[in-house]
Amino acid sequence: MRKIFSMLVLLVLWGGLVVLPARAAVVHLDGIANAGWYADDLSKAHLYIADVDVPGAYYYKWTYSPAAPTPLWASRQGLSDDLADGILVNGTVVGNWRVESAGDVFGNPTAPVWKSLNLAPGTYVLRLTPDSRAYQLNAFLWSNESPSASLWNAYVQMYAVYADSTTQSFAFGDWSLHQGAESDVLDYYRQFVDGMTITLPQAAEVYFYINDYNAVDNDAGVSLEFSAVPLPASFLLLAGGLVLLGSRRRW
Repeated sequence: MRKIFSMLVLLVLWGGLVVLPARAAVVHLDGIANAGWYADDLSKAHLYIADVDVPGAYYYKWTYSPAAPTPLWASRQGLSDDLADGILVNGTVVGNWRVESAGDVFGNPTAPVWKSLNLAPGTYVLRLTPDSRAYQLNAFLWSNESPSASLWNAYVQMYAVYADSTTQSFAFGDWSLHQGAESDVLDYYRQFVDGMTITLPQAAEVYFYINDYNAVDNDAGVSLEFSAVPLPASFLLLAGGLVLLGSRRRW
């Protein structure tokens, strides 16, 4: 028994330098399907045309429901063409407007705006996957917008809903860091954001979504690797040693 205990002690000391591998989950967020801006309800795809000059006023509001499965337009281009003359297809005259949306409005409006993972308590680390792209903030310009330089980003919102219904918000990146090239923004996040950790004190469903500009402006997407931070092998070996020791005393 003394020899077994001595071997366990050596393994524990050696195991302190070893970290067991953890299985990672990959979350891919599409720049259109998983994005929203000015979103008052991210639970459903929606398309609003706001009156910029009158806070809280809208020329048009559509939110997905089985009773209203599609908006007035079949595509982003069709919506833009209709807005260009200042009169919508339903006869509404629009002045100074802004498009607000969330989800895959024209492609698959029934799809959820976010992706989510059910996670156990613990600490998790995030990083961009090697093949991740950034997303383009102004891939599609509306008829009342002036052309501008390309704006790329990889900002991702995350929030946890715990088993006791409390919530906690996190974020991957910084929404204010708009870069002029996709490679620039990816280099930035891989250098300064990869490896960030979040700790969940209890079991939670963690939601991921893009909250920048709006769903019908964004293009491309982001892929995140979300991994549990494993316990050092020493803890596992120590636990195993204690179990063996306890068992030996009962023999």
